[in-house]
Amino acid sequence: MLETGVILDHTYEILEMIGRGGGGIVYKARHLRLNKLVAVKKVADNALGKLNVRGEADILKNLRHTYLPQVYDFLEVDGQIFTVMDYIPGHSLDYYLKRGTAFTVHQVVTWSRQLCEALSYLHRQRPPIIHRDIKPANVMITPEGNVCLIDFNISFGGAVENEVLAVSNGYSPPEQVLSFSQGYAAPAQEDAVVDEQSDIYSLGATIYHMATGVKPDKDWRKTPPVSAYRDRVPEALLRIIGKAMAPKPSDRYRNAEEMLADLKRMEGREGKLRYIRTMRCVSISVGLILTAVFLSVTVLGWKKMKEEQLEQMSKAAVQESSAALADTDADEETAFDEAEVKRVESLLDDARDYVSQGKFAEAEACCQELLQEKAAGQLSVYLEVADVYRAMNQYSAARQILYLALEKGFSDYRIAGTMAIAVCEEQEQLPVENRSYEEVQTWYNQAAAQFKASGEKDSQLMAVLEDIMTQLYDGGWLSRQP
Repeated sequence: MLETGVILDHTYEILEMIGRGGGGIVYKARHLRLNKLVAVKKVADNALGKLNVRGEADILKNLRHTYLPQVYDFLEVDGQIFTVMDYIPGHSLDYYLKRGTAFTVHQVVTWSRQLCEALSYLHRQRPPIIHRDIKPANVMITPEGNVCLIDFNISFGGAVENEVLAVSNGYSPPEQVLSFSQGYAAPAQEDAVVDEQSDIYSLGATIYHMATGVKPDKDWRKTPPVSAYRDRVPEALLRIIGKAMAPKPSDRYRNAEEMLADLKRMEGREGKLRYIRTMRCVSISVGLILTAVFLSVTVLGWKKMKEEQLEQMSKAAVQESSAALADTDADEETAFDEAEVKRVESLLDDARDYVSQGKFAEAEACCQELLQEKAAGQLSVYLEVADVYRAMNQYSAARQILYLALEKGFSDYRIAGTMAIAVCEEQEQLPVENRSYEEVQTWYNQAAAQFKASGEKDSQLMAVLEDIMTQLYDGGWLSRQP
């Protein structure tokens, strides 16, 4: 292991270790002459003697693709081999998945398409470059919100005990490394058959994890079938994942282009879907701070929140009607309130369904009708309508609804908390240099104070906000307040 401060080849100063795996150790380094950050990977010792360094360098240094890091150099120093490539800032997909992050359908499909494009490019090289170790830890999320597929460099031959080695097919002996990359390696590798379809399986397993939040089992036979997630993942995406992860290579996509074509068709048909309904509680935005800004009260799920909010709405409506209609027959009053609640429930369901279908004009019409209903005087309705607008990426409209609730005299931490998230989402739509999160801090402070005063012990919304603020602080966008 290299010490901090070591200078390789009189050019690269080692700053820190940023990753370790079967394929080697990765360091963050600085190119001294260019004052540029790079990633330096020390190839695993058991691969030494098996490399055509000049041939690998010529191939990899000529690769140019949006979703792959640029490889700059191969070094041989004191009998050790190092690869020098782009340093990709941010975190890996694995980082977010381990923290329970939930992704929108749009994110999953977009990133899957980008990975397929990178894979197709590698496989089209002559000879094909087989990644062999596609997994969330090797997928970086860039500051621009795109993916970068890393660790695709060397091919190996010969049996190496249970080590995960990134390989480039064709630039190593014919023997292949037999190993699993915990949950993501294709079963075909057990027979030392490593080709394009092995990469496709591993990509499918990575998408499976992204879409479902469930990590594939190391034993592929124990991984729950994709059909188990029909309640939270679109059918078209389930079919793509299922085909990519078929146990038999002959049942998988023949190549990355076929898989990419299906993803593009789905993107065109369902690209406006906003949410995968999941039990997980943290969501992520794809901007520079890569934080959980698509979360709100709806994180508990439309159905669960609906039950809670409609119960509160029903009780409040009954009390309000009792005061205003003191002389009205009790049975008629109750029937009216129940009908009102059902009417609101129906409109909310319609609005959400329209959003899921990409019919935003119809969803907005439902929202406007909701605000005209008698039950619109309840806070829960304002919060629900605001969330519908947020699901359509209409953050300004969502904030207007929340301001309307404030004008009606409501004072509740859920308003300020949802406002903080909406502001954060709104900022994510701006160019990086124009983003500002001070208003998020203001609304968070108000929400925190109101939550404390409410006497409530637990709040999913506040837990999400705490996570958002932590990432804003850690990302340097805001300073922690005393």
